[in-house]
Amino acid sequence: MTDAEQKILAEVDELKREIKELRAIILETRTISETDAAKNFLSGLLSMDTADAALKAKIDAAFYTLMNDPKIWFALDNLPHEVWRDVKNYEGLYQVSNMGRVKSFRGSKVRILQGHINLNGYVAVSFTTGGHSKVFFVHALVAQAFIPNPGKKDTVNHKRGKKSDNRVSELEWLTRSENMKHAFRIGLVKGKRRLSDDDVRYIRKIYKKGNHRLGAKALARQFGLDEKTIWLIANHKTYRDVI
Repeated sequence: MTDAEQKILAEVDELKREIKELRAIILETRTISETDAAKNFLSGLLSMDTADAALKAKIDAAFYTLMNDPKIWFALDNLPHEVWRDVKNYEGLYQVSNMGRVKSFRGSKVRILQGHINLNGYVAVSFTTGGHSKVFFVHALVAQAFIPNPGKKDTVNHKRGKKSDNRVSELEWLTRSENMKHAFRIGLVKGKRRLSDDDVRYIRKIYKKGNHRLGAKALARQFGLDEKTIWLIANHKTYRDVI
């Protein structure tokens, strides 16, 4: 082999070495997608629950990144820290998770339901059995599956008012009255609460006297409400926390 040929081979070997080093650098410094970063972050957490505001904000940001990526949200069988439970009365057909996703086992393929947003901003899904369909709100399904309700309260509340966030940590059981107070407190409903606790007690006291029909009509006129609302208050169907 001539000196010229040896020189060429040496240059080729040096070029190969440089390419190998460059590839190693690229692999070490390459950036991953925001979704992958969010998934990795959540996977590394011991729990999704924390009292640390800064960590909570990071968890929220990672969660919303995954929720807004259809390829993850509707295609991935399990999210980090996700737990699945059967939907009551639909065992073996539908499951709901602590992350606010709903899974269908109907047909030959298991799939995550996409659902829809109703006019009030809540996420709803449709279950089909025996040729009949029924619509359910996802936040209610999550609460029924994961949150104890010893007080038999009738309303599922989004603690921070974000109706698309149906993680179990974001939900709680309240009475309708508590739910309304919460809505005013965090600014979801503008203005002042229409009735005070004393107003409610007064309505119940007056309603019980004499002719209920006349009482309801007079009270409705006095408070600027309709008679049905008066009846609901008087019969403890609303404002159940007021005694």
